[in-house]
Amino acid sequence: MKYAYCFLGVVPVRKEPTSLSEQVTQLVFGDYVKVLEIDNGWTKILNLADNYEGYVDSRNLLEIDRRRKNNFFTTDMFSYIQMDRELIPIPFGSKLIGRDFSIGGHHFTITNDHISKIQEFNKENLREIVLPFLNVPYLWGGKSVMGIDCSGFTQMVYSCFGIDLPRDASQQVKHGKKISSIFAAEEGDLCFFGESEKKITHVGIFLGKQYIIHASGRVRIDLIDNNGITDHSTGEYTHKLQYIKRVK
Repeated sequence: MKYAYCFLGVVPVRKEPTSLSEQVTQLVFGDYVKVLEIDNGWTKILNLADNYEGYVDSRNLLEIDRRRKNNFFTTDMFSYIQMDRELIPIPFGSKLIGRDFSIGGHHFTITNDHISKIQEFNKENLREIVLPFLNVPYLWGGKSVMGIDCSGFTQMVYSCFGIDLPRDASQQVKHGKKISSIFAAEEGDLCFFGESEKKITHVGIFLGKQYIIHASGRVRIDLIDNNGITDHSTGEYTHKLQYIKRVK
């Protein structure tokens, strides 16, 4: 069985093996994947964190023999990590084995102090992780501070606490403990939205009191109650609340 390592900052994962195909998700520096097949310069991968499949340009991966544990994540909007004698730009939330490590036949070193140790979820650190994403534009399949979708946002935030969420909102809603109402919710709970309980199309992170942070047009903070999200600038309901889940 072959594995690979994402050694670039942000790599598109496509539905079909062509650069013209739809982006279904992204890999971020430090992600591990299983290699399913290689054909004509494209690698079909299975992301080991969320079991999502797609096609990646083979030149954007390093072949490795096993998955290793990521212990840190970057906290700058952008950082540079040195790979041998080259510098690689990497975004907020990139996962690192350590400050200095070797993998896939290459040596990596990050010299700045803007990294944090992956630790168990705590409310005190939540805002430090979510706020750098404010005003990042919405991007279908995106998972970085250059563009992100709603479930990519929740997935990236929770990965900084060592929690691997599934990729899509409709998958994430199947995990965790159901919370009865917004009045019983705690900071960090996931709120799920859609036209019905069976059709979940959106997700955000509860910030306490009456606020939620979510990716809709851009990453933004809006108001929430038991009915759903209210756009803070227009006063209109934009998303219908269906579930609240506690996954931490």
